[in-house]
Amino acid sequence: MIKAILFDCDGTLVDSETLSACATDYAFKHILKRPLTDEESKGLLGRPANKILEEWFQEKGKEIFEEATNHFIETMSEVKPYDGIQDMLHHLTKKLRMAIVSSSRREIVMRMLIATKLADYFEFIVGHEDTDRHKPDPEPILEAIKKLNIKHNECIYIGDQPYDIMAAREADVKVIGVTWGSGNRRILEGYRPDMILENPKELKRIEFDKF
Repeated sequence: MIKAILFDCDGTLVDSETLSACATDYAFKHILKRPLTDEESKGLLGRPANKILEEWFQEKGKEIFEEATNHFIETMSEVKPYDGIQDMLHHLTKKLRMAIVSSSRREIVMRMLIATKLADYFEFIVGHEDTDRHKPDPEPILEAIKKLNIKHNECIYIGDQPYDIMAAREADVKVIGVTWGSGNRRILEGYRPDMILENPKELKRIEFDKF
């Protein structure tokens, strides 16, 4: 029986990916004197951006990340939850415990949740600084399960990227891929989640006691 749902945040609960790409583009133009490419933007999804940028630009990766983060924070008021998210969370909170597992820093996630009025639905956030390894490694999900003090088969992870599916599989928990935000059904199908949903309303109809 499912007792808790763990959610990814960016691209799953809130439409922050567009704003994040704009912030990174701003940093690229300021530091590298060129724009962020579409390929680079896609490559930043699902994993900690600081790690990726430091892999791509060893000398300037940290500076780019800090510049992009500062710009993102300055414009964070533009972040919105996806349509139907708040109603879905309000419905689920009556039945299940909920928490966030994100590759972003905890402070950034909390700011977004407060700005979008979603913070009160979640018990805690497992963010970038809470584990040594990150998605697709299962450690962040395992840390959340430990905090919840539940069994692996009593938990579901929900995310929009292949790394979410991979991390959940390695953590031995059920996983749902979603495509109402940044997720792509064709790509997610290749990683074989237990289910793929296209609208937050679909989560309200799931019988979690039979999942």
